[in-house]
Amino acid sequence: MALKKSAILALVAEYATDERVLAERSISSFTAHARFREIFHTALSFEAVTSYISSATFRPSLSAPRALVLRIPVLVSLGQISAAQAELRRLLELVAWSVYFTDHRREWDEFTSVASKGFTQNQRTPIAYAAHREASFYLEYMDELMLLDDSGAAKQAVETLKQVHYQLNSVIHPGGLARGAPAPPFDNVDDGILDRFSRLLREALSNSALILCAFRRERFSRMPAGPRDHLSHLLSTQKRKAISKGNFGLP
Repeated sequence: MALKKSAILALVAEYATDERVLAERSISSFTAHARFREIFHTALSFEAVTSYISSATFRPSLSAPRALVLRIPVLVSLGQISAAQAELRRLLELVAWSVYFTDHRREWDEFTSVASKGFTQNQRTPIAYAAHREASFYLEYMDELMLLDDSGAAKQAVETLKQVHYQLNSVIHPGGLARGAPAPPFDNVDDGILDRFSRLLREALSNSALILCAFRRERFSRMPAGPRDHLSHLLSTQKRKAISKGNFGLP
């Protein structure tokens, strides 16, 4: 027997009240945590760097990964680490697409011509074949492309990004849920989980930012103090030294 509209409204109101209490408790707990502040700072720095590197020539636009990175701290503060990991994986794929399709305009036209088209395995249509591949194809393209960076920093960044992508694939896979792992409305996040996600986020965003800077060397070379400070926050001392030697970026 179907529920009456009044009963549904009452259940929605009760659900919203319970969720609001849980959300407020989660936000209060996370925003007071040093690791959350680091997650927020890392996301903010990536957005600042990509905002500067972005231009009308990118296909797809960098506005999508910039939007996703600002969503990640929101999800974390709400106790939705698993959703934040899924968004981070989408962000990495968007970065790889931006590098590949900016270099391949005909493939981009094919990619955007059919929004719902899945993977294409027919190598007799090479444009469609290249435009609709799994994420690893575009990561491998970046891997080969960054061999042109004489500093070696961009090539190493892609190698690290491939490892991060592999880790994200494993954590967002539903296999654990299928085997009976708990799936509460809010993830049970302890200090160890938050610390691991913070480090994973930094690896993902710092190396993505470095790759985009190498890809747009002329923009990077003119980067003003504000975005450069944010880039310095993302990068390790070793990486900062590598990109400051004058031979960093694609020719």
